[in-house]
Amino acid sequence: MKRISIIMSSFYPKIGGSEKQLQLISEKLIEKGYEVEVVTRKYTGLEKAEYVGNIKVRRIGIMKFNKGAEKISFCINSILYYLMNFKSKPDIIIASQTGIAARVAIFIKGIFNCKVLVRIAGGELKKFESNKSKFSRKFKNVDKFIVLSEDMKKTMENLNEKRVEKITNAVVKQVNIESNIGRYVLFCGRIEKVKGLDLLLESWRQMQKAGVDIPLVIVGDGSLKKELEDEYSDLRSVKWIGEDKNTSKYYKNARLLINTSEYEGISNTILEAQSYGIPVIASNVGGNKDLISNYKNGILFERDPNDVINTICEIYFNEKRILDMKSNSLEYIKNHYIENIIGKYIKQFN
Repeated sequence: MKRISIIMSSFYPKIGGSEKQLQLISEKLIEKGYEVEVVTRKYTGLEKAEYVGNIKVRRIGIMKFNKGAEKISFCINSILYYLMNFKSKPDIIIASQTGIAARVAIFIKGIFNCKVLVRIAGGELKKFESNKSKFSRKFKNVDKFIVLSEDMKKTMENLNEKRVEKITNAVVKQVNIESNIGRYVLFCGRIEKVKGLDLLLESWRQMQKAGVDIPLVIVGDGSLKKELEDEYSDLRSVKWIGEDKNTSKYYKNARLLINTSEYEGISNTILEAQSYGIPVIASNVGGNKDLISNYKNGILFERDPNDVINTICEIYFNEKRILDMKSNSLEYIKNHYIENIIGKYIKQFN
């Protein structure tokens, strides 16, 4: 049995794209007979060691003086944890992202001679684009980089990096998919600047002024929620839900999903919507281009209010096109089922 250790800055009950994916991957690896441990930061109120489902989780204490102290203490204390538990040393370490997690994994590899995979998410590669030599020096001992999208793969090519495998994000297959067409457009995600909710709400304001009444449901929370909710309180057709971990009920009754992000790796929200057969309209950025085939399972738009409005109106009122896109979405999403993705990770382990 191979021991796999996953290092990441946060884990369940903290929920984000990487947390969801690595939890899903861990559960499936355990089903396949692997021993999996997640090494992550300890947050107030959580136990140092516990199981999340079948996943063994070790939470590392950190100094909460400032962000710099948090990073340094997580790095040092994680290394100490591995050294103190050398009898159960990992065969493979998966580091989530290129920061402290990768630094710890590379250090431990030098001691235990284990294999290191660095899973890269989001736009973190951008900081290396102007300094290729820094990237090469920092990650010379990594065995393989896992990237999520074609856009990220091209960025790695620009960094002259060849140790790359593209393994996209995964999703769980849904059962009993509703065949009805919902009424509202759904936004589901973190309410932060990168998600472009200001662009979405400005588009809705312009539609309201033009007399176009399309309901929008916003599910999620974040640092900008109150500010945007106050600024756009005049929008009659917008309903703010807040954070709700049970998102399935919103997907089941949505007509469309909208994504207005400034950048995306591979969006969990888009994958989840497609698993319910929901057509997606999304900004033409990053990994969105991997997930959406124009006018087949959704539409890509440029990040401009006029283009957002035109795209929404073009598809929202066309029920036949929506039905066709629902069917195409359910066919397309099969490539992203976790059962099909997990084998690609196992191949890298071997």
